[in-house]
Amino acid sequence: MVASAGPFLDSLPHNLGPNRSVALSGKIRPVATVADSNHLTRPEFMISLVAAMARNRVIGNGPEIPWKVPGEQKIFRCLTEGKVVVMGRKTYESIGRPLPNRTTIVISRKEGYVTQGCLTASSFQMAMELGMTLGDELVVAGGAEVYRLALPYADRIHLTTLAQAFDGDATFPEISEDFVITSTEAVDALIPYTYALYERRA
Repeated sequence: MVASAGPFLDSLPHNLGPNRSVALSGKIRPVATVADSNHLTRPEFMISLVAAMARNRVIGNGPEIPWKVPGEQKIFRCLTEGKVVVMGRKTYESIGRPLPNRTTIVISRKEGYVTQGCLTASSFQMAMELGMTLGDELVVAGGAEVYRLALPYADRIHLTTLAQAFDGDATFPEISEDFVITSTEAVDALIPYTYALYERRA
């Protein structure tokens, strides 16, 4: 049984609403401070986080995701195909290859780090600046440290929460009251899960 409060999975739209800016005069600042500026360079640019976590906020255990739930990964694919995706080096290396039909930016502090088929950045700020030259949305795909760095700049969070706790060493950061849930859907899968769309308050 699926209890729905909004469009989901098969009907996930590419453009889920008005965009908000994260750029101010070429310098990246948190979204919360951008609203007061009259010098927006990319008012259409959006940053979205896409994540799945266990009931205890675990998102990974070493290089592995400690669950495999049919259908849950489809959410990630639907939300990232055709877009610019940024992730940390460890997350990328756990996948082992560039994601098809996506432009992938890998963040690494290792000097001279290069990976075939991907772009690289030495910081999240550099990844944002690069993302602004490539499209209208930057999708953040982990891991824990990259989510933490991206959260102050995020316009949306697409968060799937499994109804089961798992052991792990990486967790999703707490979401502040700057965000409000605008859509949810519960899915009765092998491990039940709930998808929620959080949007930054105006």
